[in-house]
Amino acid sequence: MNFPANWHDDGTTLTSPNGVGITEGFRAFLLGNAEFLAIAGNPLGPPQHVDAVGMDPAHGPGDELLFQCGALAWIPQDQAIVILWIGAMVAALREQLAAALARVAVLEAAPPTPAPLTPAQDADLAAMAAIRAALKSA
Repeated sequence: MNFPANWHDDGTTLTSPNGVGITEGFRAFLLGNAEFLAIAGNPLGPPQHVDAVGMDPAHGPGDELLFQCGALAWIPQDQAIVILWIGAMVAALREQLAAALARVAVLEAAPPTPAPLTPAQDADLAAMAAIRAALKSA
């Protein structure tokens, strides 16, 4: 398969039609797997470091390169570039979003009551009020 049109490689950086530069292992993978780009489209930005590749803590930290319709990851512990399962990532994000929205609904329904001030905090507030009153009258 031919490499998709409008991509440029200068021997160090592979540049996408939307101007994103791709280097090192991601570059090497893409140069050898042009069919991935035919499906994935353009990258959405440069690679980003993440604490859990593919949202899976078992993979550990690494770098992800997101495309319009796909994603790649560099997993240092495996010394490998892998194609990520975007559907699994979207499902995990939906779960996280649903849990966060449920927590927001609980907090909106019954906001937490602030803890009462300690005697030391009460004394500090009284001292600040006295200073403020003295500064206003000066």
